[in-house]
Amino acid sequence: PELTWRPGQREEWRGKYGELGSSDDFVKALTLHLRPPLDAARSRNLVAYLDGDDGARSNAETAIADIQKGTWRVYAEGFARVAVSAVLRMLALHPIDRWYTNETWMKAFAGVHGIDALPVLRLWAGNDPGQALELLRPFGDVELAVVAANSLGKKTLRADAEQWLLAHPRHAAAGVLPIVFGKAGKARDAAVAALRLLEARGQRAVIKEEADAIGAKVGRAL
Repeated sequence: PELTWRPGQREEWRGKYGELGSSDDFVKALTLHLRPPLDAARSRNLVAYLDGDDGARSNAETAIADIQKGTWRVYAEGFARVAVSAVLRMLALHPIDRWYTNETWMKAFAGVHGIDALPVLRLWAGNDPGQALELLRPFGDVELAVVAANSLGKKTLRADAEQWLLAHPRHAAAGVLPIVFGKAGKARDAAVAALRLLEARGQRAVIKEEADAIGAKVGRAL
């Protein structure tokens, strides 16, 4: 993966959230941004578990059970400054389609964490490509290539999908080529469409290089 910021872009995205916060910030985020909110004691138990202390899970069981039952809504704004590993643990308990997200919050998360934010951003893109594709243009990543390819056939997403693919032709080719040589279906059709877009925009040499890397013939791909 790679990440290319425009001058001042990261600072703009990070906005008021600044740098990575502390565990105390995480407690505050849980207390203020879960709905309904946690009391401080339950917050700290859950924070300890999400921060990687498996031994703290027994003390956090009540909060975890409530989260898994879906009785809480997670507001993504509260997690902009939280460690990526902790956010991924939270997502394992509470899938991203139950989170309230918006572009401002996810920009803040990306701005604070940079390339390390990708595991969370991939999940977000898969759940909501319409909101994610434009924001994720600075990130070159083979997994995001699949999201972009699958969005080409959707009228409202096509422009953002094309711009992402053309901004990252090497990641795009590497991400979709294995699918092109897979089983027939919508995913393969989308992958072929992505390659044809790249070829039409002068990226055949890049496609060939990535195909050579996996021992494939470009002619068969196109």
